[in-house]
Amino acid sequence: MRFSSKKDEKYMKNILFIIVVIICFAACTPKNEEPNLRDLGLDFYPLQENLFWEYDVKEITYTLINAPVTINYQIREEIKELFNGLDNIAAYRYEKYKRNTSTDVWVIDSTGFVQKTNYWVRKSANNFIFTKLAFPFQEGKTWNGNAYNNLGAKDFQMKNVRQSYQINNTQNFPQAVKIFQVNDSSLVALNRRIEVYAEDIGLVEASYKNLNYCTTSACVGQGVIRFGSDYYQKLKNYGKL
Repeated sequence: MRFSSKKDEKYMKNILFIIVVIICFAACTPKNEEPNLRDLGLDFYPLQENLFWEYDVKEITYTLINAPVTINYQIREEIKELFNGLDNIAAYRYEKYKRNTSTDVWVIDSTGFVQKTNYWVRKSANNFIFTKLAFPFQEGKTWNGNAYNNLGAKDFQMKNVRQSYQINNTQNFPQAVKIFQVNDSSLVALNRRIEVYAEDIGLVEASYKNLNYCTTSACVGQGVIRFGSDYYQKLKNYGKL
């Protein structure tokens, strides 16, 4: 290439320099990589058709007049078909079953849906929608678990992120997370709702306590229950149909 003048030659050198700088900058700039879904925590809530979970449940009801009533039963959840759900986000229908003992036939109890994105897990239950998990996982992270219902704002909080967890010295989970949906306590009352999720499994344990204690001078602060409910649910079996 011939240049008509030194001015033109200098101009072309400047253009070439700019091109080289742009190429080098593009080569050195890191590419936007897709987030690692395991790092975000999405594997703590597996979601696909034909997954199931079975749980043992113990429920105690306390009243002012009668002795505490304890009932034991089992529940089972099955993930069914995929459909276009709330906010045009893919959702899975689930069916919940119940039976009294392992020899009884499962009887359907209720149905609902579950949605999962890279940001949250939403699940319907008893005509309400709750934001069960929020991603990415972070110790102490909080979010409004009632953002999609009319029950009033409620901060859910995650604790013990990716720590090992054990149930009754029989079940060990290398990586788990505790979700405190409610954690209010005083000398006269306890309202605490905790769910525990394990990596590659999902919900492994749930504990819901709503108790009112004795308030007289003779027993205040001693944890003597006057009335309320105590619900405990632990994983028995899980897998794919």
